[in-house]
Amino acid sequence: MESRLLFFTPKGPLCFIDYSSIMEGRAILNRIREVVGSAKQGRAYQFKLFRKLKNRFISIDEHFMPGFDRNCLDVFVESAFSGRH
Repeated sequence: MESRLLFFTPKGPLCFIDYSSIMEGRAILNRIREVVGSAKQGRAYQFKLFRKLKNRFISIDEHFMPGFDRNCLDVFVESAFSGRH
C-alpha cells in the first residue's frame, strides 16, 4: 500500500481505501473529479489522497465538493472491489 484515499463529510472522515501505488490512487481521484466537476461553492465534502511515507501519511492531493454526490461515491466504492488485488 502506497496511497490512501479518504472520504470526509462535514462530521469528519467517513471511510478510506488503500491503493498499491500513488498512480492508482490519483487515477481514482481524477475519475471522481470528472464525475463531480469542480466545486464552485462550498467545501462540505472532500476526497483527500495521501502518500504513505514510512509509518505516516502525507497529503498530496484533494478535491472538495459542495454536497453529497452518489455518482462519485460509486466510483470510490467500486475501486475497492476492482481486480487490483
